[in-house]
Amino acid sequence: MSYKHYKIEDFLSDPNFKNWVVNPTHHSTQYWESVGMNDKELQDKMRKARRVILKLDFSFDDPTEEEIKESLNRVLHASPNKFDNNKIQVVKKRNWITIGIAASLFLAVAFSFFIQRAVLEVEPSIRIVKKENPKGQKSTIMLPDGTKVILNAESTISYKSSFDSNERKVVLHGEAFFDVTRDPQRPFMVETKNLVTTALGTSFNVNAYKDQEEHVTLLTGKVSVNQLDRRHYEILNPGERADFRDGLITKYKDASLNDVKWKDGILLFQKTPFEEGIIELERWYGVSIEVQNYPENTSKNFTGIFENDNLSNVLESLGYAMRFDYKINDKSIIITFK
Repeated sequence: MSYKHYKIEDFLSDPNFKNWVVNPTHHSTQYWESVGMNDKELQDKMRKARRVILKLDFSFDDPTEEEIKESLNRVLHASPNKFDNNKIQVVKKRNWITIGIAASLFLAVAFSFFIQRAVLEVEPSIRIVKKENPKGQKSTIMLPDGTKVILNAESTISYKSSFDSNERKVVLHGEAFFDVTRDPQRPFMVETKNLVTTALGTSFNVNAYKDQEEHVTLLTGKVSVNQLDRRHYEILNPGERADFRDGLITKYKDASLNDVKWKDGILLFQKTPFEEGIIELERWYGVSIEVQNYPENTSKNFTGIFENDNLSNVLESLGYAMRFDYKINDKSIIITFK
């Protein structure tokens, strides 16, 4: 079948396309990726249609073609003065005319900034909440929807004091574990420097420290990991991980869940390069480490597992294995190789 002349609303009413977005399989993902492989305009339409579907609940009857077109046109051609600056109307009727309007509102935002400005103007009571952990500190945060977040050291998370009616979005710098409250009508989105991870109700870990590769590890449920520019995405199932490096997303099956042990107070090193290990120790314990007499032309790695252990015990074990001494002076550490 040829989709060359498909419009966004055609994809929204295509049952095969909707089924792939809501319940993707390896076979269906390969098929739909091949559909727009050599057609950038078609890829753009598919991305926008997919984004709309992910924001909606498709447990009701399919709309007619006329209903979709009517709803899209109604909002796309609306003028800014039709918005009420004194209140936000919450629509609760779950019929396709209402869903069509919601979908068209999303597309209108994508095509025009005036709607976004209007919405911001009518939400004076909503503020941006920012939680930040310094080195050596972890914290547990409950989001407005009941989602539990364990925020790692040297990490920051930002979100609205009250989530939108069609999505729940947070911005993360660093690392956090998310246990997401299920809400099919409002996808949960974690935005980092390069990726957007989208879920409905699930638990997953996002590692996105500055100047490092980004990793998303899924424990339960299902998530979509997208590049910010929407050029590529991967669907993760439990036990899978997505890595972002060199501008590409790579998915790994049967991934180790060691990436999430930090949330339980377990510091884990598995042949970790020395420099990365030092950074992790500084972040974990909130200290500054100076290294002296590092052997030239050698490659040293950290290996060990430490559960709720103090820094002195950790350095004692690592120093014995790697042949270095250490001195602790409050928050300053000196490591000296023998």
